[in-house]
Amino acid sequence: MSYLARYTKFLLKKYKIRPKKRLSQSFLIDEKALSNIVSALYPSNDDIVVDFGAGLGVLTFNLAKKVKFVIGVELDKHLIDVLRLLKRDFPNVEIVHANLMNLNFVNGRMIKVVSNVPYHISSNFLIKLIHQPFYSIAVLTLQKEVVDRMIAAPGTRSYGRLSIIIQLYSNIEIICSLPPSAFYPSPKVYSTVIRLIPDPKVPYYLFDKIEG
Repeated sequence: MSYLARYTKFLLKKYKIRPKKRLSQSFLIDEKALSNIVSALYPSNDDIVVDFGAGLGVLTFNLAKKVKFVIGVELDKHLIDVLRLLKRDFPNVEIVHANLMNLNFVNGRMIKVVSNVPYHISSNFLIKLIHQPFYSIAVLTLQKEVVDRMIAAPGTRSYGRLSIIIQLYSNIEIICSLPPSAFYPSPKVYSTVIRLIPDPKVPYYLFDKIEG
């Protein structure tokens, strides 16, 4: 068992937290995957990073060692309590208790985004993210089936609305694939880590026409 797996289970036990299926809670416990995700953001000392769905803070606090400031957004009140305890050693971390789907983002592309996106909101989150391109880079962990739809070619079975929107407004790159064992508790599906970079040349007023 990896150190990250032991640490995750320790925190869950210590704070009497049971992962919630309705929130698609699965915590990353694969150390190589963690390293790949952090590296994919190209972290620098000047960066501000938002971690949507901060969970137990594995990504949040690892990034805090490499960037200027990290905002961890989390919906689960029990996890918020843990995050606020753990952040005491990280003055460059802010923890925000919020539903990420209710947040209004400001355009400007001044920050970077990272997220282990809850499976039950993945499509809606992607549309929201693309509609408000306030970031320079987004590194997202998504259900493999969703990524297959995002990168699908015209005329294939998976090609559809999500494929069109993602490919029109962003450059997408596959970082790595993750088996269910990379998470605790293990989901029933494989995951894929991607990097999205908004395309500045695309006029975003076209988005509403595609939406309609």
